[in-house]
Amino acid sequence: MTTRYGRFMSIAVSVMVMSGAGRSMAGSLDPASPPGPTMHTLEEIYQKLDGISSPQSLSASTTIMATGFYVGTDLRAVDPDLAAENIALNTTIFGITGLLSTNGGSAYPAPVPKTGQTLLYSVGDDGAQEMGAAWPNPRFTDNGDGTVLDNLTGLIWLKDASAFSAMSWAGAVNQGNTLNSGEAGLSDGSVEGDWRLPNVNELRSLIDYARVGPGLCNTAGTSQWTEGNPFTGVISSYYWSSTTHAVSSVFNDRAWIVNMYDGYATGETKASPYYVWPVRGGE
Repeated sequence: MTTRYGRFMSIAVSVMVMSGAGRSMAGSLDPASPPGPTMHTLEEIYQKLDGISSPQSLSASTTIMATGFYVGTDLRAVDPDLAAENIALNTTIFGITGLLSTNGGSAYPAPVPKTGQTLLYSVGDDGAQEMGAAWPNPRFTDNGDGTVLDNLTGLIWLKDASAFSAMSWAGAVNQGNTLNSGEAGLSDGSVEGDWRLPNVNELRSLIDYARVGPGLCNTAGTSQWTEGNPFTGVISSYYWSSTTHAVSSVFNDRAWIVNMYDGYATGETKASPYYVWPVRGGE
């Protein structure tokens, strides 16, 4: 994390802005009206905050909080430009590795997503809790060039999940690294090195645990996956991840695989043949 992002995240957990001598008030986290059409990136907001010499120099009362990965603040009193938009920034940040826009779109990379389970099977299970980051609707976007964007994670997946036959882990890694436009139905202009084999968490992020056979949702994220909606050729079997299964510090001949049937993950020897589902993006 760069210095300036480090300073941004190190803003006091609760900076209460003094609106008068001996008196402090916390600003509301709710905007007075819906956000306007023009929004700012975190970088722009940071620059405005960074230019403030002290909390007391803010006009009116404002609360700035930085706790863990969460940053929330009522920015209407920070700057007239922001006040005109009536922004209440309450953005979830999963590591500050890039600029996230607060334009109402998906703020990704996302934190741990919901599982997709909505039914209550047992007392206390996730059908009642439904914890995690809410899914966007639509969950996926077919880019029309052989790729599908996951609007929750920001990852771009190959649309054809059966473009390659089962192969060893080394072959799967190589296949991901060398994939480019013109292959596997791609017309996205990608070149070798743009694609890769997903890690185990990325691969499991596709799973909708409310579904089975395969455990994937449709484009909207509201029902079972069907052929072409949005992916094609999804096989209810195991796919390779790039993550080595750490049996011990000595043995590294196994890697994590994920079963698209139900999301089950386990380790398997790297010489075994499993399927390949390349991905782009990520930080």
